[in-house]
Amino acid sequence: MKLDRSYASSIDVTEIESFILSRRSNLQSKAPLLSSSQELELVNHIKSRGETATPLYSFSLCETARSLFNLPSAPSDRWRRDFLRRHPDITSRKERRLTRQRAVALNPVTVSTHFTSLASLFSSLNLTDDRIFNLDEKGFNGDGGESSRRILCSVEQRNSNSVRTIGFAEHVSVLACVSARGTALPPIICFEGESLSPEHINSSWTDIRVTTQSNGYFTAATLLSVIKHIDSHTSTMKSASLPLLLILDGSSTHLDPEALSFAVDHHMHIYRLPPNTTHRLQPLDRSCFRPFSSSYKKACVQLRLKNNLTSISKKHVLSLLEVAWKKAFKRSTIVAEFESTGIYPLNPSAITSDDLLPSAPLLLPSSMNERTPSPSPLSEEERAALLLSTPLPPLPHPTNDITTRLLNCISGLASKLKEARKEIVRFQRESKRKTFPKVTLEAGEVITTSEFITKLQRMQEEKKERKKKQLANQRKKRKKCDSSEKDKENTDPNLSSSQPSSLIISSSNPILHGKRVKLNL
Repeated sequence: MKLDRSYASSIDVTEIESFILSRRSNLQSKAPLLSSSQELELVNHIKSRGETATPLYSFSLCETARSLFNLPSAPSDRWRRDFLRRHPDITSRKERRLTRQRAVALNPVTVSTHFTSLASLFSSLNLTDDRIFNLDEKGFNGDGGESSRRILCSVEQRNSNSVRTIGFAEHVSVLACVSARGTALPPIICFEGESLSPEHINSSWTDIRVTTQSNGYFTAATLLSVIKHIDSHTSTMKSASLPLLLILDGSSTHLDPEALSFAVDHHMHIYRLPPNTTHRLQPLDRSCFRPFSSSYKKACVQLRLKNNLTSISKKHVLSLLEVAWKKAFKRSTIVAEFESTGIYPLNPSAITSDDLLPSAPLLLPSSMNERTPSPSPLSEEERAALLLSTPLPPLPHPTNDITTRLLNCISGLASKLKEARKEIVRFQRESKRKTFPKVTLEAGEVITTSEFITKLQRMQEEKKERKKKQLANQRKKRKKCDSSEKDKENTDPNLSSSQPSSLIISSSNPILHGKRVKLNL
C-alpha cells in the first residue's frame, strides 16, 4: 500500500511528538497501586508464608494484596507480572506437596538421633562406600500414567483431541538396590497377576529378575527372595569382619522374620530409617526414582509416536523399563543422592534449616495441644426453653420419599450397567488377544529370565506328555469297547441265524395302521 504524498506532507511532526510526550507524562503522573513500603511488606509476607510451608499461589497474589491493604478491587494480571519483575527475589516454582505427618516427623530431634545412630554403626562396622546399600521399590502404572501435554496443530483447528485407548493400566513395581559407591544391582520387577507369558519377557535385559503378585506390589513374602538376590551379588565383598549395611524404610513389606534372620546370618546389618522421613533421608527417593519415572513416561510417548500406537501393552513394559533404567541409574546420580542425604560421607549438615522449617509451627504446644473449651452444662429450665425455641423438623412428604428411592434405584442400576459394560469390553479384548503359554509363579517366587524360559520349556514338554497319555488312554478305551461288542455278538442267542433278522410290515394292514409297534430283533 502506497502512502499519498499530499497527505504525508500535511502531517506535522511536532504534533506527534507533543502527543507522545503528553501520554508519557500522564503515565508517569499516575500514582502506583502500592507504595514501596507496602510492596516490601507484601514481599516479606510471601517469604514468611513460604518458610512455614503454607505458600501463596501465583493466582492468589492479587487477591492477597487486596485483602492486606484494603484495596477497592483486586489488581490486574498485568500488575502481578510487573510486581514479579520488580522483585526478582520472588519467583514461581512447581509445588511439592507435603503431608502433615512428614512435616512433623522431619524435626531436629529425629534428624540428630538418625545421624547419631548412623555414626555409631559406621564406627563399629568399619563401613566403606561399597558396603552401604539402600533398598526401595517404585510403583507406577504400566502405561506410564501420562497426563495431557501441549500439542502442535493448525490455527484453524478448533479442538485438540488425541485418540487414546485404555492399554496396560496394571500396576508394576520395580525394586532397586544401590550402593554409595555408585553401583546398582539388577532390579526385580513385579507384575500384576499370577502368571507371565513369553511375550511379556521379550527384552534383551537378561540380568533382571521378575515376579508376580495379585496387586502388583511387593509383599513380605518376597523379601526373602530379595535378600537372597542381594546376597548373590555381594557375597565376595562382605564377611564377618566386614559386614554390609542395608538401609530400608519402615514399610510392612520389609518385616519378614525369616528374611531378616537370613540377612543376619549372611553378614547383613539392617538399618531402618525414621518413619515419614524417606522423602528427605532416603537416597533413592531423592534423585534416582524421579528421573526414572519421567524417563519411563517419555519412553512410552516416543514408542507410541514411533509405531503409531494408541496404547501401551504389557509386552512393551520390560523394554521401556530398560531404557528408563539406563538413563536414571547412573553412577554420578547414585553417588550424588547419598551425598545429598548426608549418609555417605556422613554429613549431618546436609539436612539444612530450610528442610526443618515445616516442622517448626506444627511442633508448638499451642498448635499440638489446642483444645476447644468444653461448654458448661445447662440447667433443666434452660434445656426446656431451648427445646421449646427450636422448631420441629418438617415431616417427609410421601411422594418425595418415593422419588428419592426411585432415584437411588436408578443410580444403582446405572452403576451396575456400567460395570457390566466394562466386563463385556474386557471379555471382548481378551477373546481377541493371542493366547500364549503362561508360567504361574508361586507366592514370593522370584526368577530370572533364563529360569523363566527353562520353566516354560519344561511346562510345554509336560503338556505334550500329558496329551500323549490322554490319546493312549482313549485308544485303549476304544479297543476295549470294540472287543466287548464283538463278544456280545458272538454270545447273544437272540442274534442267531435261525431267526429272521428283520420283519416287513405293510402300511395297508388295518390293524397296525396309526399304531406304534415295538419290534425286538
